[in-house]
Amino acid sequence: MDSAEPSEPRCRDSTPQIDANGFRWYNPLHPTPGLGPWHDHLARLAYNIYGGMNAMTRDQIIDRVRPFVESLSQTSRLAVSQDLFAPGFVNSLEAVQLVVFLEKEFGIAINEREQRLDSFRTLNAIADLVQRKMA
Repeated sequence: MDSAEPSEPRCRDSTPQIDANGFRWYNPLHPTPGLGPWHDHLARLAYNIYGGMNAMTRDQIIDRVRPFVESLSQTSRLAVSQDLFAPGFVNSLEAVQLVVFLEKEFGIAINEREQRLDSFRTLNAIADLVQRKMA
């Protein structure tokens, strides 16, 4: 039996890269100029952890976002169509925390144009935004 080491994973760009921490990775996402190393790090992290997370369904996204939003609003079992910006739910500071959570959790970058209330008004709207950003 051959005792050769298993082959390295191959992605669209099979050139191995070594980051500042000495980790070897294969860049499947081709870093976007101008977004900086933090975006590239998140993109690599999301790809490496979730390996092709682009196939997430709306329900899977909602299941991952709902506990965070419920902790912000101190509410249990929010409806997917509940207005999160109605009085007593999510305030402006918590909305910023939500944006940061989404960027970290899903490895996406949400630019200023996309940071409209309507994009975050309901769990359904958040799931739509995440799906668009991951496509």
